[in-house]
Amino acid sequence: MARSELPDPLTKRDLLHSDKPVDCQKYADMFFEKQRYNDAIDFYAKDELKEGLRKVKQVAIEEGDYFLLRRLRGILPEEVTEADWQQLAGNAESKGKANFARWADEERGKRDAPGDHEGEEQ
Repeated sequence: MARSELPDPLTKRDLLHSDKPVDCQKYADMFFEKQRYNDAIDFYAKDELKEGLRKVKQVAIEEGDYFLLRRLRGILPEEVTEADWQQLAGNAESKGKANFARWADEERGKRDAPGDHEGEEQ
């Protein structure tokens, strides 16, 4: 497989569940470069590559991607803070992702009334 060729789903599954050594950093970085962040998380998490997981966390916050940050919280709960959720909520709202903003607010304990975020139907 060439450096830039991503593994197909079956090969990815085999790599993730292999007992043989796998260059998880290489595969995770390949997926990250292609903006396939969930696939990158799979490989970063397999080898507990915290720096890679932190890179994905920054993308999640910047993009207002609630689901990515929620997944990362499950892998590295000590690394996802209330401030991260707050920043994600603001970014999500500015990108028109009202539901992601509301859910991020809920993750940090803030319960807003429906319709408090711009673009959200009431």
